[in-house]
Amino acid sequence: MEPQELSELWKIARAYGRVQLATMADGTYHACIEFDSIEHTKLEAKSSFDCRTAEEAMRMAIVSARKIVDSIHKMARILPEPKLIT
Repeated sequence: MEPQELSELWKIARAYGRVQLATMADGTYHACIEFDSIEHTKLEAKSSFDCRTAEEAMRMAIVSARKIVDSIHKMARILPEPKLIT
């Protein structure tokens, strides 16, 4: 079962990178995880902008982050070895 406490969700999200949690003017929440990545590259996992609780926003961003990681793992298995450009 997924953690329900915001502090636990924050720890999970932080393992992926920098975490931002925002409240909107209408009282809803939005979360964004910016992956620790290579220079000049930005990769983010986000929640929707209409989450009713901070926990819902964090869970949604974590699910997105996991999908990104799974996708990268799948691509790494099927793509040929890259040739470095010097």
